[in-house]
Amino acid sequence: MVTQVVPDDQLLNVALGLAKQLATGPTDAYGYIKKLMMMTHSNSLEEQTDFEKDGIANQLSGNNGQEGIQAFLEKRKPNFK
Repeated sequence: MVTQVVPDDQLLNVALGLAKQLATGPTDAYGYIKKLMMMTHSNSLEEQTDFEKDGIANQLSGNNGQEGIQAFLEKRKPNFK
């Protein structure tokens, strides 16, 4: 998925920054998002919406979800595991 276009001379720095962001973020949530994106072609809108709803509930109730909420409330960066 393309999220931005950058000049050739900035590509490596931008790619490394994105890689660092992904590596230190909630990798379980990123994995679930990837799975949902791959499923969109084989599910109806209703099925996909149900999967997304369940995924959001699971992510928010997990450790990283709770850490994300707490960090937001405390106005600090989250410490995902």
